[in-house]
Amino acid sequence: MAIRPHAVNCDFAIAAFFSPNHIQICCDCEIRTDKGCKLTLNDDKLEVLNRSTYRNKAIVAQYQRRADILPGERFLFHSLKQRLLGSRMLDIGVGGGRTTAYLLDIAQHYTGVDLSQEMVDACKSRFPAHAENFHQCDVRDMSIFDDASFDVAIFSFNGLDYIPHQGRLAALQEIRRIVKPGGLFIFSTHLTPSLKSRFAPTANPNSDNWLRDWRLRLLFHWHNLSVRNIDTTPYSLVRDASHNFRLITYYSQPETVLQQLANAGFGAVRIFENYREAELTREAYLTTQLNWAYFAAEA
Repeated sequence: MAIRPHAVNCDFAIAAFFSPNHIQICCDCEIRTDKGCKLTLNDDKLEVLNRSTYRNKAIVAQYQRRADILPGERFLFHSLKQRLLGSRMLDIGVGGGRTTAYLLDIAQHYTGVDLSQEMVDACKSRFPAHAENFHQCDVRDMSIFDDASFDVAIFSFNGLDYIPHQGRLAALQEIRRIVKPGGLFIFSTHLTPSLKSRFAPTANPNSDNWLRDWRLRLLFHWHNLSVRNIDTTPYSLVRDASHNFRLITYYSQPETVLQQLANAGFGAVRIFENYREAELTREAYLTTQLNWAYFAAEA
C-alpha cells in the first residue's frame, strides 16, 4: 500500500500501512495541519474529533440499531429497581436509543438528551410515540431543566468519557443540580489501570490471532505516543480503538472518579462491574483492572 508523501507525519499514515483489511482507518480533516495530524492528544482535539464522530451518518445508524443492555447494567438496574420504578428519569447521551425501550418500562417520566442533533433525530424516528421526550442538549449546560427536576440521571455507555476535562467537571456539577436531593446519578467510565496491558511490549505469539493483536497493539502505541505516566496522572486521554481509533477517550484513575463525584456534591457511591453481574467493594474497585465500571452515586 502506497503512502502519499504529504501524509508521512499523519498519525493515520502508519495506521493505514499496518492495518489488517478489516480495520478501517479514517482521518478527520478538521484536525489536520500542514504538518499532518497532531500526535498530542488534548481537550481541543477531543472536542472536535468526538463531536464529529457522533454526527457521522454511519455511526448514528449503528447506534440506532443497538438495543443491548450489558450484564453489568442489567444487574445494576435490577439492584436499584425500587429506586428507579416510577421515577422522573433523564437519559443523558441517549445516542440512538440503546437503553430507551428498557428504561421506558421502568420510569414514570422518561427524557432523553444528546449533544448530537443527529442522534436525537434518530431516537425520534425510532420511538415516534415518544418523540417529544427527546431533546438536543449539552450536558455541560442543561439550563433547559430546572434544579432538582429528576429523580434519576443516567449517563450510560461511558458517554462522560468523550467530553474534555473541564467540561466533564462542569457536567458533573450540572447533573448534581438537576437531580433532586436523595436522587441517583448512574453512569459508567473508563479506568486507567486497564491500559497497562495495552502498553505491554508484546502480544501473545501463541494466540490464534497474534498477528491481529500485534497490529492492534502497534496502532494503539502509535496513536498514543503522547500518553505517559499512566500510573501517576489523575486521568489520561487515549485513542483506544473506539470506532477504529476515531474517538479520544478519557480514562480516570479509580480514586479520581470518586474524588470528582465528591467535589461535585455527590454522596455515597455503589460500584458495579461491566460485563459481570457483580458489585464491587471499595477495596476491590481501587485495585481493579476492569476496562470500565458502573457507578450509582447518591445526590
